Amino acid sequence: METLLTIAGTATLLLLLTVFYFLFSRRKKRNIVAIVGLSDSGKTLLYYRLLFKSYKKTYASVKENTGVYQVPKSNGTLELVDVPGHERVRGTILEKYTPNLRALIILIDSFNFPKECIDVAAMLYDLFSNKALAKKRLSVLIACNKQGTPRYILDMSLSKNSDIIQRDLAQEISRLCKSRASTLEETAKGAKTVTVGKKGKNFEFSDLHNEVCFAECSARGNGVDEASSRAEIEEVENWIMQLC
Repeated sequence: METLLTIAGTATLLLLLTVFYFLFSRRKKRNIVAIVGLSDSGKTLLYYRLLFKSYKKTYASVKENTGVYQVPKSNGTLELVDVPGHERVRGTILEKYTPNLRALIILIDSFNFPKECIDVAAMLYDLFSNKALAKKRLSVLIACNKQGTPRYILDMSLSKNSDIIQRDLAQEISRLCKSRASTLEETAKGAKTVTVGKKGKNFEFSDLHNEVCFAECSARGNGVDEASSRAEIEEVENWIMQLC
């Protein structure tokens, strides 16, 4: 009897250790933070600011940038992936990194937001309705870039703050939820999408399974000279620190 109890106890312990190892190893592998957004939102510049603390003139690309990010005030590291802004390229590259994805930084051009609101909302809807991404329950930061830099100060009424951007995006995503609802129902079987928000009510970011935060930043900085200007990305860095 005592022998049987010992065997059972050992087996239970081994099972628990296996489960803990499996869960820990999965979490360990999920160390990728992807930076996504429309073209010219400042993704690559933010990538270089975070990794190398320096300014770099950037150009549109169809290839991602990857690098290891040493998290401030921590021994932890994360892999940053700068995803190109072109819609088709974005989807292909995100799919490639989804298995090990930990979080998303979605960059928005605050200055051009009034003209890009519909496109930004469509991008967010596609991300939030993606079944593979939804299963990950990713941490999401929506970073409103180009805040307060010299050329944008010329007309600050056009540079929207994060509260206005959040409000306008919620309204536009609500419209998308209604217009795409019938399409989703028709393709429900075997679909690669999930419902965004809650049925029967206007969309709110708090309805998502993901934890979504908003922040303001300026990857370019507020100096006159771009090369020597200090980036204002503290809110982004603080958010990344919370991932470790």
